[in-house]
Amino acid sequence: MCIFFNELPDEQQNTVRAIFADPPPDILWLNVLILFDVLHSESHVSNGFLCVALSLHQEMRRGIFPYSGQQGCISRHTVNELRNYLRGVGVEPN
Repeated sequence: MCIFFNELPDEQQNTVRAIFADPPPDILWLNVLILFDVLHSESHVSNGFLCVALSLHQEMRRGIFPYSGQQGCISRHTVNELRNYLRGVGVEPN
């Protein structure tokens, strides 16, 4: 499965734009969790990390990101990691 940017709902497009902005604005973890839900990923939180698995062309792409809770904002370092992960699964703004 590969969901391209234009196929995402408007709110999730805004989240992706924020992740790819330089410098990125404050991005809530809740918005990132919703984005991964819309991408039909499998995700769970374990020991302070968000673990994500997304099926892409019969291959699972996994990512592990430091997680500070739904109400908190993601760090700049984590934004870079999310940017790379999303680019790898084919989701980035046009």
